[in-house]
Amino acid sequence: MANLSGKNPLLALDLLQKSLEKKLEKIHTNNLQLKRKIFDLYTIFEISKNLSSLLEIETLLEATLLTCHNQLGSEGAALILKLNPDEEKLQVKSQNINFPENLEFSLNSRIMDILTSKNKPVFTKELELVVPAANPELKVLQQTKVVLSVPLVVKEQTLGILVLTGKTKTENYSPDDLEFLAALVNQLTAALENAHLYEKLKEANLELQKAQELLVQHEKLAALGKFAASVAHEVNNPLGIIKNYLLLLSQSGPKGKTRTEYLKIVQEEIERITKILNQLLSFYKTETEFRMEPTDVGKVLEETLKFVEPQIKEKKLNLITKIEHHLPLIKASAEELRQVFLNLLVNARDFTPKGGKIEVKAFVQNKGIKIEFADSGSGIPDENMDKIFEPFFTTKNGKGAGLGLSVCYGIIERHKGTIFAENIKEGGSRFLIYLPLSQDDQQK
Repeated sequence: MANLSGKNPLLALDLLQKSLEKKLEKIHTNNLQLKRKIFDLYTIFEISKNLSSLLEIETLLEATLLTCHNQLGSEGAALILKLNPDEEKLQVKSQNINFPENLEFSLNSRIMDILTSKNKPVFTKELELVVPAANPELKVLQQTKVVLSVPLVVKEQTLGILVLTGKTKTENYSPDDLEFLAALVNQLTAALENAHLYEKLKEANLELQKAQELLVQHEKLAALGKFAASVAHEVNNPLGIIKNYLLLLSQSGPKGKTRTEYLKIVQEEIERITKILNQLLSFYKTETEFRMEPTDVGKVLEETLKFVEPQIKEKKLNLITKIEHHLPLIKASAEELRQVFLNLLVNARDFTPKGGKIEVKAFVQNKGIKIEFADSGSGIPDENMDKIFEPFFTTKNGKGAGLGLSVCYGIIERHKGTIFAENIKEGGSRFLIYLPLSQDDQQK
């Protein structure tokens, strides 16, 4: 060859030029690949920073799908995953992929076993070679024209799967695309884990806040109760004497119209004071001070409704009752519960305009009895919603002492239950009471 090139320098020069062109082309290709890798690494770095700062799961998923479209050129992308690791229910976040309404996809399927064992992007055509054609997960991938699938695995737990359709342009996914996709999924799974921890932390903080609010409310009621008990016991005795002497005065001597009228006013005001003192006393009642026995809540509710029904009809209100038959007996004070029901019914009557409706329901739910009192009034102003169970807070313009709902709160709390209020979207308000069944009640 050396002799030939020596005899023909032009041929040697041509061969050298072609060799240099090939080397330059290879260097250029390597340079392009290097630039692509640098760009991908920079992009992954930026995406990693952005994903790690996203703690809201919905925003995190949307950012991932947008990256698949912008960076990889995917025409469609979707995430099928368990947003709550403790639940089996799957959720789908999709972009330009139409999944069946009743999606059949299991994270414990043969396809997921293959994906998790490989733990990298896998083409659908590869899955078709090893998975039976009748496999429901494979059918879903084929029907939605999925080209690539990547498992989302964190700490040996499968969270879901990221799937991509073809690219917006004609070229196929390159090895660089697959490498980028694998890095993206690694960042996504780490960010999802952080987001789940953040959600749990938020829930724990909310529970702690609720517990603190309940503790504060309980302490306020306890402090007020001690004060009320000492005042009420001192005042009740002279009030009883005054009432007796007024009764004697009204039954003796000449009865002028003015005298009788004044006596009536005095009696009404003393009755009012007595009522307030009795309500104050109820704040400090303990479980030993009222009789707890097997109680038919439905019967107590129906008796209370019969008592207040004439007043409701007099105002031309429509009373609707839906009380479940044969409610289980619970250990409770019928007298105390009757006081709660009566208070809520009277409030509903007072705040519901003529021609409106009051609806009462009682049914078994979550190992307890749930009771609802709804009205079609004006509802509770948002600024008052957190105050309605506070002592002495009233919106009845001086017609009430503002103790009724506070007493209800204390009674339900003593029964180990809960009571809260909410506004109804269509108008009006609803009070909900939950009374739990004891272990003995549940076994009956």
